[in-house]
Amino acid sequence: LPKPTISRLTYTLALLGYLDRDRATQKYRLGPGILSFAYPYLAGMPLRHLARPLMERLAERSGCNVNLGVRDRADVVYVDAVRADGVAAGPQDRADVGGVSPLLASASGRALILGSTAEEQVAILNFMRVRDRTTFERYQDVFEQDRKRFRQDGFCLSAGD
Repeated sequence: LPKPTISRLTYTLALLGYLDRDRATQKYRLGPGILSFAYPYLAGMPLRHLARPLMERLAERSGCNVNLGVRDRADVVYVDAVRADGVAAGPQDRADVGGVSPLLASASGRALILGSTAEEQVAILNFMRVRDRTTFERYQDVFEQDRKRFRQDGFCLSAGD
């Protein structure tokens, strides 16, 4: 895009509150107005509200963090998270609301794949194989272990991956 177009777009996005300018670095970052896009999406997810008490109970009983996510191409985006220790997730935790992880590199992502129809699984895995072969190959064994666990027990498990 031409520089004048970028300047006009940046100015408009900042005016709407979608961008903030960092005074120290003179660079732009997302502004609080961007949350106005996410809130209707999250508020319109009845499953999120229904699942919350169950997630809390599971986290308490299992001593494990419990996450709820949706697939966005080759990633899982977390729409809710409950930590086993009851402490609110911090910036170091990727599994906070809005956090993103690669599908194959997270138990939530692998569960999203395995909970899909057989046709969807093939399409997702083919997409991921083509998009990032290195990550695909790196997590192939973990995925196969979780495939067995998912069939047998109905969940996937992350042991630090």
